[in-house]
Amino acid sequence: MGDVGGIALGPGAPPGWVHRPEADAVFLCGSLEEAEAFAQFGQHPLVDIWQVDVRGLELEDAPDGWLWVRQPIERSGLSLLRSDIESPP
Repeated sequence: MGDVGGIALGPGAPPGWVHRPEADAVFLCGSLEEAEAFAQFGQHPLVDIWQVDVRGLELEDAPDGWLWVRQPIERSGLSLLRSDIESPP
């Protein structure tokens, strides 16, 4: 995440918050509708939505009912679904 922060902890985070991953994992949504809801958080001016081919990946239940994967996701397993989605002001 570094200087940019993740979708839930973007540049508008309170002062003093550290921009580091919540876990050594990638959070995944179960549907396009869920991903579109995250894209509306308004933390970044533009957001992309990527589809992940989860075949061969070990999915785990994450806190708060989400899924995550702790393995690296190969580029060949990613497909861009929507790009440059504008967050609300």
